[in-house]
This record gives sequence, structure tokens and C-alpha cells, in this order.
Amino acid sequence: MELIEPTFTHLIESQQSVIAPQIIYSQVLGNALKKEKIGKTERDTVSAAIVHLRESLLTMPFIQIKSCRGIGYQLIISNPEEV
Repeated sequence: MELIEPTFTHLIESQQSVIAPQIIYSQVLGNALKKEKIGKTERDTVSAAIVHLRESLLTMPFIQIKSCRGIGYQLIISNPEEV
């Protein structure tokens, strides 16, 4: 749960924008980056946080997290009446 809330908050604040995994890893999860690009371990950490967040949002199908391959993640909020 400790990873879900800050990740969701950051996605809400950045709605309509794609957030790079580096930003989620360093600014949201609070981990220090050793270099500008992140490696497999860091990507796996971000991916796990996104998976947990998606699982917690299953009861709200109008909120989705879109993966933008090679770029990052974007929060999509639809009209609940349209879902």
C-alpha cells in the first residue's frame, strides 16, 4: 500500500501526461538513480508498483493506467457513465 498512494497521486497530478519510469522510480518511490537511464532492476520495481496500483483500481474501471511502451505510464480517467 505504501507504493500505491504516492504513485497514484503523482499520476493524478500529471494526468494527460506520460510519466517516465525514471520519474516514478526516483521522485515517486524515493529511490536514488545511479545514472540517467534506469536498468532492468529499476524498471521491474516501477512495473511492480504499477501492477499493484492497477490491482487496487479494479473496482473503478473508469480509471486506467496506460503503458506507453518505451516512454512511461499515463493515467486515463473516463466518464464512469460511459464504462
